[in-house]
Amino acid sequence: MDRILKIGVCLTLIVVLACPAIAATKAGKESKLSNLTSTVYGGGAKALDRTEGILSQCLKSTFSLFNPCLDVVKMCTDVALKPLNYPFDYVEKRIYKPKAQKKRAEIPTPEKPEMPK
Repeated sequence: MDRILKIGVCLTLIVVLACPAIAATKAGKESKLSNLTSTVYGGGAKALDRTEGILSQCLKSTFSLFNPCLDVVKMCTDVALKPLNYPFDYVEKRIYKPKAQKKRAEIPTPEKPEMPK
């Protein structure tokens, strides 16, 4: 039942949004409906562009201030929690320590006998 409701809402939105565009193309450029739809769509596009510009500028200014603050907080946290991290680092080293390879016995190099003079 929920799926049928979603399909119905989607179809209704498609029809509502497509009708002015279809009417504008069939009515021609001289009709009042065409002028109205072009004005509505043009105004909506301009409003969206302005809103997008304002939002992107706000986000840029916010994050340009926010990122350095996060870096300082991370650095201070690393320094403050360093004593607590020692046991965890030790355990991690012991668990994930690479296995030591067996040492190979070195083959002695034969010594050359000295030649009598």
